[in-house]
Amino acid sequence: MRQQILGAWFTLFVTGGDGDRSTWEIQTENVELDVVSATGALDMDGVVDTGVPGEDVTTIKDAAGNSAPNPLHVPPGERRIGIDAGFAEFRQVQGRIAVMTIPQPFTMPNLAVRIQPGRAQCAAPAAPQGNP
Repeated sequence: MRQQILGAWFTLFVTGGDGDRSTWEIQTENVELDVVSATGALDMDGVVDTGVPGEDVTTIKDAAGNSAPNPLHVPPGERRIGIDAGFAEFRQVQGRIAVMTIPQPFTMPNLAVRIQPGRAQCAAPAAPQGNP
């Protein structure tokens, strides 16, 4: 992410994971992204429903298996859309995100944040090894 602070440009790099697709090491729930642009792959499985109004996303289930109402706390009428899926995998993703919210839980080995002066380019991530 590039950000200008007091007239100077900085680039924020966030990286993580072990590169082994067979480990499924990154896990989270209820991720909310305001994406400006993105490239890469998103594989989803199970029942996949796109274009769901944000307030109707069904990501959290109670002990009885019922969906929690509005788990992302989206104010109705804000015209946010969501995707419901039993499983999602992001691969080789690069992009620009205006806002990202990951309330919890979130686990990722080798999570690193680095700030570099200037408007640097992100290097392409290494191709993962193994099969999911």
